[in-house]
Amino acid sequence: MSRSQHKEILPTEEDKFADAFISEPLANWKIGKSFVVADSKAALIYEFPNSLNRDSITGQILKYAGYTHRPTPGGKQILTLCFNFGENKVYYPTSRSSIEELSEFCGLDLPMLIELDMVNLADSIMKDKTFWMRSGLWYDKSGNSIKGIRFIPVVVENVHPGNSVFPLVVDFRTETGSEASVYMNIKSGTGIGAESRTFPSLFYLSNPRSNYPSVTDHVWELIKHGKVEVGMTKEECKLALGSPSEINAGHTWGNLVDYWGYKDGTYLYFEDGRLVNFRN
Repeated sequence: MSRSQHKEILPTEEDKFADAFISEPLANWKIGKSFVVADSKAALIYEFPNSLNRDSITGQILKYAGYTHRPTPGGKQILTLCFNFGENKVYYPTSRSSIEELSEFCGLDLPMLIELDMVNLADSIMKDKTFWMRSGLWYDKSGNSIKGIRFIPVVVENVHPGNSVFPLVVDFRTETGSEASVYMNIKSGTGIGAESRTFPSLFYLSNPRSNYPSVTDHVWELIKHGKVEVGMTKEECKLALGSPSEINAGHTWGNLVDYWGYKDGTYLYFEDGRLVNFRN
């Protein structure tokens, strides 16, 4: 897709809603701003006290304590962020020489740390609200992945810190009382995994069923559970399984044929736009 084509794509209501989730820029940080350590590997990146048991830092809180300039072996002064960790100090060298060079730096740019203000903001926006699931990749309370149901309403119970890749975990319950979670990121120009598993890729603001009046209730139930059957259209199959990783099109004996392949080994075979064979 060209840059001009990309600009012509209007933001969805979900895109606009997601703009409310922000990670605060460094220039706005106040002393005492809290971050939770998401992974013990943070000890390889930040300068923790040598006496510290570094395997025990996951889940611990660092509080922003300002910044200082420290010399490198080559004599260059670099800006170093400072954090309070109990009675100790923890340092993060930024490789930049001035605060102005970090004008776009935000909490998402701190590896292995999760900004708690960002988590609390997401919780205040989503808690007790109803959304419709776009993603079928759910997690149970033990953190194990489970196959969820798409396009159903759920009520968000809370948002809490996630992991070093996806900083937010959204806990929700279904209409039947089942409880599950999804990992979520927020959109950021510089954050890790910026466009992966953001709000618009996980949720709808309204019931998507009304967008597909030609889909029968029977087929819609299959779609919700990620299943297909012979006779479904290409649009219906894409709703059920997502976009294929491989597409081959052609014709045989007067019929238009399409072959769709997926990375998990699933394949779909269409004739004249209808599914005639598949492995799922």
